[in-house]
Amino acid sequence: MALQGAGALRAQINSVMPQVIASGLLVSLATIQQPDGLFGPTGGPSGNYVDVTGLVAIACIGAPLSDSNISATELKGLDEIESKRLRHVALNACYMDTVFTLPDGSTVEGIQANWRALINGVTYDIMGAERDSQSTQTRLSLQLVDI
Repeated sequence: MALQGAGALRAQINSVMPQVIASGLLVSLATIQQPDGLFGPTGGPSGNYVDVTGLVAIACIGAPLSDSNISATELKGLDEIESKRLRHVALNACYMDTVFTLPDGSTVEGIQANWRALINGVTYDIMGAERDSQSTQTRLSLQLVDI
């Protein structure tokens, strides 16, 4: 009896993201990019990014981080103001067990913190990526820094 109950629970969990997708709540599109692996004339990274195969135009929903974690995100200097905008984004599936190939041919598992996300035309730095407890979605912590 318990095994049948566990199977029913698993079926309900597996139906969550299809229901969310069908609801129309995932109104944004995300494309994840990784550094191109090339180096500039000074020997430093080129600063260019390329789309990660399998992570283009992913349905997602994003929101500002919770107000319950209020923090100062604006630093003022004499000549400039740096403003950090933090976002929390949920992708339409779990991508943390997926193996991705880097430009140099090596592989990594899951979305990496040194990559970036383009969401509705805005480029964010990925600060972290995680799966939910049931591996139905991937959540990203993103940052946009303006000067």
